[in-house]
Formats: sequence, C-alpha cells, structure tokens
Amino acid sequence: MEQRRDGASTLFARANLARRMGDLDLARAMFAAFVASGTAPGAARMDDWSIVPPGLHSAGGVPVAPLVLIDDLLPVDRMDALHAEACRHEHEFRDRMSGAAAYDPASPRRTLLFSDFTCERAFFGDFVERHMEALRKSLALPPFAVSRIELKMSNTLGGGFLKIHSDNDCDPQEEGRALTLLYYFGAGATSFDGGDLLLFDTNPREGTVSPSWFTRIAPARNRLVAFPSWFFHAVTPTGGTGARFAHGRMGVSCHVRKTAGEFAPWWDAASPPAPVLP
Repeated sequence: MEQRRDGASTLFARANLARRMGDLDLARAMFAAFVASGTAPGAARMDDWSIVPPGLHSAGGVPVAPLVLIDDLLPVDRMDALHAEACRHEHEFRDRMSGAAAYDPASPRRTLLFSDFTCERAFFGDFVERHMEALRKSLALPPFAVSRIELKMSNTLGGGFLKIHSDNDCDPQEEGRALTLLYYFGAGATSFDGGDLLLFDTNPREGTVSPSWFTRIAPARNRLVAFPSWFFHAVTPTGGTGARFAHGRMGVSCHVRKTAGEFAPWWDAASPPAPVLP
C-alpha cells in the first residue's frame, strides 16, 4: 500500500486499514487527506477532535461510524481523585447483568456499574452542555433538544467484555439516546490488557453491521471518545486484572438523550458510498 500513489481510493483504503488495527494517528491523517482531496461526500469533515469523519461508507455501502477522540481531558490530579472515589465506593458497584447483585470478587467476569458518583459529575454535564454544538458538528448530527443526560461509572474486571450492541435501536424521530460519550480513567500504569472498544460500521436503519469493518479504540487513561448512539459497538475481553477492583478498566459513560421530533441523520439520506478498498 505504501508503494501506491495516494489517490483518493488509496487514502480511504489506508485509513480503513489503520482504524481497524487501532492506529488512530495514521487513520486520522489518512482520513484528513481523503477529505482534503475533494472527493469525499459533502457531510465529511474533519476538525481537531475528529478521528473518523462522518458521511462515509465502507464496503457494501455501510455507513462508517464517525468518531471523536480527546486525550488528556482532565488534569491528572483530578483523574486520580475520580479513581479514588470509585475505589471508595467499590462495594456499591452493581453487576450490569442483574442490576441488583452486589459485587462478588469471586465472579469477576462482569461489568460493574455505579450511578451515584459525585466527583467530576458536574464537569461531565457541563462539558456536554458547553461543547454540544462542536460535538454535533464533528459527527454531522442534526440539531436536537436534549431531554436528559445519563451518567454512570463502570469497571470491567479480568475476562469481562461487552457483546456487540447499540445504545439506541429506536427510530431517530423518537425520544432516546443520541450521543454516547465514554471516558476512561485509572491510577498509575495501566494494569490490564485488552478491553478495546470496537466501533462497527453500521446501518442503523436496518440494525445491521459490517462483518469486517470497525474502528479499534484502546481504553487509554484520560481519553474521551464520542459517537452517535445508533452505531453498534463492543468491548473485547480484559485481561491481567483478576479481581483487583482498583486495577480494572474504569470509565464514565455519558448518554445524551434527545427529545422526540424531526431528526434526519446523514446515514438515512441517499448518498453515494465513498471509495472502498481498491
């Protein structure tokens, strides 16, 4: 691929391969060059937060999931304080599968949730409110009124994973989640491996995903990612943490819900697919 002339199709192909491998710096550079080539669809745009631009389609005309990524979101001392609060409330985290069972260190293959955290809660709500317009434009989402913002902490321990799913399987005109933000945090060097977020190319209208194309995002400390809630995603199994709560894959999940009303996302519009692998 390096030997080929960087035509638009080749730029798109290199970006596609880089995002699947998790090389987000290369993916961003190739997508930026593709958009700058002037052959990308009208909705495609890049800004300082964009990794994967909106408005693109991969093989078979499946919409590519757009992605915003911000590293070093919080000062390190504030991220450490967030981690300390999570550890203080360890036994208040609940198994996401049952919604009621207390954390059991003998059964670590679960994702644990805690909704009543207070540290930096106001920050995440304020961040969404202050940057909603920028986030919406980065993802090419139509304007919408916010009905509610959902916030919770999560911790995935050794062997834990999430199967492929979307955060909203309703019609875009209905009330529901419109924007998913995930913030990863921890203290000290990362003590787990795996736990990558896989963000799949998705046809939200049909509820189907591409069998082979996705963006792989490592859960790096102090990293925020955002994408439209209709796109399917999964989390690969974590390893190396055992049942050590403080060393798990910790995050804050933020879901921005929209009110019911007219909402016409770019992936529902008729538009020609972008170039695919040559």
